[in-house]
Amino acid sequence: MKTNRPLLFLMLSALLFARLFSGDAGAADRGFTVKTERYALLIGNGDYKEQAALQNPVNDVRDMANALQSMGFHVVKKENAKQREMEDAIQNMGERLRKGGEGTVGLFYFAGHGVQSDNQNYLIPIGANIAKETDIKYMAVNANWVLESMSQNSESLNIVILDACRSKYPFTRKFRSRTQGLAPMTSDLMTGALVAFSTSPGNVSSDGDGRNGVFTKYLLKHIKTPGLEIEDILKLVRIDVAKETGKQQIPWAHSSLLGEFYFIQPKNYPKIVQQDSRFAAYENGTVIDKKNGLMWTRRASGKNMDWQRAKQYCDRLVVGKYKDWRLPSISELRSLFDPRSKSVQKCSRKPVYITNLIHLTCGGVWSSESRENGASFFNFATGHQLWYYPDSPDMAGVLAVRRVKTSVAASE
Repeated sequence: MKTNRPLLFLMLSALLFARLFSGDAGAADRGFTVKTERYALLIGNGDYKEQAALQNPVNDVRDMANALQSMGFHVVKKENAKQREMEDAIQNMGERLRKGGEGTVGLFYFAGHGVQSDNQNYLIPIGANIAKETDIKYMAVNANWVLESMSQNSESLNIVILDACRSKYPFTRKFRSRTQGLAPMTSDLMTGALVAFSTSPGNVSSDGDGRNGVFTKYLLKHIKTPGLEIEDILKLVRIDVAKETGKQQIPWAHSSLLGEFYFIQPKNYPKIVQQDSRFAAYENGTVIDKKNGLMWTRRASGKNMDWQRAKQYCDRLVVGKYKDWRLPSISELRSLFDPRSKSVQKCSRKPVYITNLIHLTCGGVWSSESRENGASFFNFATGHQLWYYPDSPDMAGVLAVRRVKTSVAASE
């Protein structure tokens, strides 16, 4: 019998559609986790000829690679890398982060020799024949350049971990500054980034007598603990390293993160039920803006109300067990306005321009801004700020907000 292929195709398509979107699939009810893209570049240099050899960096990157891969990172690992190999790998990682979109996570880890010169930090490649201090900027890799490469995506979360300036490094006595260890890293590139050092500025770190360097040993120990935010992890590492070394080595970090980062999310963390490139909607009725660390209620108030009642509504509101909701500022509301996104709901037959993850009662939403004769609201149909006056019968809806250290990147 001859098969009717178009009919067969339609039947199979219908079955697939029903499987994906029927109540039996239940994806929306159960919730699902959409993982943020995570990229890691790990470099471990120990086989130095011109400088003192180190026994642990290769072990360090191998163990870090295993740990990070188990946490959902796409890992590139380099062992005993020369300058060109390091630079190419850093450039490639920067390109991957640039294409990754909002919320992408980049992690760079280096174990090996490092040194500062003119308040700049340099990572020493294998084969770097550095005879004098002026050779460094040509034969080593500038750590600020690493951060600059990673920052091509202004919306990514970037982590740089330097287990460098090992105590066996012999060059500082040849330099005019004779300053050992690394220098602090602060720049405009630090926004949304964290830089962690195995020891405090100007000091050196231990290569360790075991399989790993002292810093990396405790880093590996604590990143495997579910529910620990990265800054809490580094605090625990600092305590353990200080204890083992008799406070001779104190790890140090500089953070400008706009939100929290978990290597492994808390066990009872609310699940993501829907996500786009910028926003994540959680099963507890909240929506997190991964760009600026704001948490919104997923639904606006069920009815419009005047400004005073809107404030009282926020004061009494409890969503996701949070009680510190407030009216948003005009700038916060304006940050949600997106002419490219037409929401499914309409106001007076006009579309409102906001992510589909947030549901509005109508186009007008109250702000926290008021003056003697009125209060301000934002219109998501037009993108304009408007004012209501005391004698006006008009009212607007309420979309509550709170500032939170948002989990912009968490995996199960």
